[in-house]
Amino acid sequence: MQNIHSPQLRKNPIRTVEKKILDTFYKPIVKWYTGRERPYTYKNIPITVLPGVFHPGLFYSTRILLEYLEFVNLQRKKVLELGAGSGLISVMAATEGGMVTATDINRTSVMNIRINRDRNLNNIEKNQGTLEVVQSDLFQGIQGRTYDVIVINPPYYKGKVTRTEDHAWYCGEEFEYFEHLFSGIKEFMHRETESIMILSDDCDLDRIKKIAEQFGLRLSLKLTRRNLIEKNFIFQIKVA
Repeated sequence: MQNIHSPQLRKNPIRTVEKKILDTFYKPIVKWYTGRERPYTYKNIPITVLPGVFHPGLFYSTRILLEYLEFVNLQRKKVLELGAGSGLISVMAATEGGMVTATDINRTSVMNIRINRDRNLNNIEKNQGTLEVVQSDLFQGIQGRTYDVIVINPPYYKGKVTRTEDHAWYCGEEFEYFEHLFSGIKEFMHRETESIMILSDDCDLDRIKKIAEQFGLRLSLKLTRRNLIEKNFIFQIKVA
């Protein structure tokens, strides 16, 4: 298990320059592409991505989580996806026989998840899965439940949320998202719960780790994956 303070996880100045150059060209393309409704297919799962919803095909984080989950037994497991966006991960988990709850604070995302659930309902039901969709700010709409698997692709950029769509990107000027996440997640876990979260070398890993520790949690590194734009890490959230 690697430690997030280890040298190999520190930012490389050369890669920082490379990333700035890539972002200069990439961000305008993403903004244009996500400005209208788009179809997307992951393996045998077709979905629609509505404007203003995080597009799973344009960013590596969703794909990395999907690949990781292929090795997790989801059959008849109670699965929670926090901030589900288009719902692709939740639909996949439900087609694997999971009893899934997908939440998002964004009403457009909630509508988008329902569209994609209904589009894949035959495969979900064929594999005895279920998919409940709840509009919720983190845990507010799902009180009194525990889950076997919790999946989180969080907003990890420091910044103020001024529009609904910003919830997919910014965790607040003081990392309020992670304060709320780590202060509440233990109530929804049992001893065998696997809670996984993907982060990037773009975010303040040390700050996020310290917030977790404040609430009696630790981040255990499970997977590292590099691409042209960033390095991603899947962490398991464990009770310290």
